[in-house]
Amino acid sequence: MATLIFRFVFLSNASPAVVLTSTELTGAAAPTINISSTAYSDGAIASVVSGGAMTYDSYTQSWSYRLAGADLASYVYVGAATTTYATASPATVHALGIVVPDELVSSRAASATALSNATWTDARAGKLDNLDGTVTSRLPTSGYTAPLTAAGTRAAVGLADADLDEQLAAIAASGLTADQVKTAVWTAASRTLTSTAAETTAAVAGGALAIASRATFAATLTGLTIPASWERIWLTIKRSADEEDAASQVQIVVSNPGVGTDGLLYLAGAVGTAAWGTLTVDQVAGTVAIWLADEATTRLSRRSGLVYDVKYLVAGDTTVLTSGAASVTVTPTAALA
Repeated sequence: MATLIFRFVFLSNASPAVVLTSTELTGAAAPTINISSTAYSDGAIASVVSGGAMTYDSYTQSWSYRLAGADLASYVYVGAATTTYATASPATVHALGIVVPDELVSSRAASATALSNATWTDARAGKLDNLDGTVTSRLPTSGYTAPLTAAGTRAAVGLADADLDEQLAAIAASGLTADQVKTAVWTAASRTLTSTAAETTAAVAGGALAIASRATFAATLTGLTIPASWERIWLTIKRSADEEDAASQVQIVVSNPGVGTDGLLYLAGAVGTAAWGTLTVDQVAGTVAIWLADEATTRLSRRSGLVYDVKYLVAGDTTVLTSGAASVTVTPTAALA
C-alpha cells in the first residue's frame, strides 16, 4: 500500500487570472475533495473519499489532501477539488495523486529474508577474497584454443628463421646499412606492388574502386565466377543505383566475341569515346581487368559514395558478378602529356 498526496490551485476568472487565497475561498466555504478509484482489471469506478477536508499551504497558495492505504497495484486514483467561491474558474479542479516516495519502494526484502549477522558473518565475507580461485564457470578445455607457439607465430607471419636478429644480420652481412637499404628501395626507378588495391579487395564481395582523375586508371577484379558462355560484360559506376545507364559516371562493355561497339559507352553522364575504356576478361582465371584512359578520368569530378557493379549476359539472362563502392579523387598534376 502507498500514500498519495493530491494538490490543487484555484484561479479566478479575472484577466489575467490570479491564484485565489485561503481567505477568499473560505469566505464562501472551504474547498472539499472527492476521490475515486478505477480498477486496472475491469475499469470499475468506486468512491474512496467524499467531501474530504483539505489543508491550505500558505507558501504556495495551494490546497492538499493526503490519502493513506492506496493500492497502486490494482487501482488508479483521481481527485476532484471543489469550491463554491463565485469567481473561481473552474470551480472544480482534477488531479492524480503523487506517491510519497518512501512508500513506493515495495521490492525491499522482508525482515524474514533480510541479511543479518547470523547469516552474513565476517568469516563468510572473507571468503570473497578467494573468489578468483574458486570460480568453476571458466571456459572448459574442450572449448579452448591454445595460443600459437613461437614457431607457430613465425610460420603465420612468414618468418622461417627462429631469430629475427639473424635475418636482420643477413642484411647487414650484405654490406648495406639500414639507411642504404631504404634508399635503394625508395630511389629505384621501378617498384612493383604484388597487387593493386582493387585486386586485393576484390577477393571479397564489394571491393572498392578508387579512381584518380587526370591519371590512367587500371585495376583487376579477381575471384570472380565467370561462365564460359558469357556473351557480354558491363562495368557500371554511378552516383546512385537508381540512375539510368545514360547517367553513369563510367560504363564500359565488352562482348564475346568482341564487336566494334565495345569500349567506353558513357562517361560523366554523356556518351563516351569507346577507345578510352576497356574491359579484359580472363574467364578461366576469374578476373576482369579495367582500364580507363587519362583523357576519360580527367572528365570525372571529385566524388565519394559512388556505387559500381560488374554484370554479365548469358542467353538473355543477366547476373551480377560483383559490386561495391567507388570514389574519384583529383591528382595535383593536371598535365596529361
